[in-house]
Amino acid sequence: MKRETFAIVLSLAVVALAGAKAWPQTPAIANQPSNPGKLFGLVPAKTFSLLDPSKLHIRNSYSFSYVSAGKYSGSFGLYQTSIAYQVASPLYLQVDLGYLHQPFGFKNNIDVGSRFFPNVHMLYRPGENFSLSINVLTGPSNNYNPYWYLEDR
Repeated sequence: MKRETFAIVLSLAVVALAGAKAWPQTPAIANQPSNPGKLFGLVPAKTFSLLDPSKLHIRNSYSFSYVSAGKYSGSFGLYQTSIAYQVASPLYLQVDLGYLHQPFGFKNNIDVGSRFFPNVHMLYRPGENFSLSINVLTGPSNNYNPYWYLEDR
């Protein structure tokens, strides 16, 4: 229960911070120099950065599913964060981190637990006629037991 509460509070904080960035900044003062870096005739050195923020994209999502089949029912929730970066003009990388949980449980002990599932995507498209995509996806495993339904009858 603490993990679900933490995930909800974290997602609300991310939404609040994103909303704060959407508001316009304070207007410029009339007598303020147009280039604040060129104060007193000095131009600062260009800063070095490994990541260009204009090429970085972060997305959060939450999906909820409810399943009902006969006398069995349950629910699944997936909170996913995607971080994508355009490394170069033809190369695009994306990392997804998903948190799978059961908000209302599941009857008959089909438990996915609370697990993290990382995914990695790479797309290389040097031209219009060629693209190479490599995806590494993870998900919950299905330990098949052919007798689980018969035991409950």
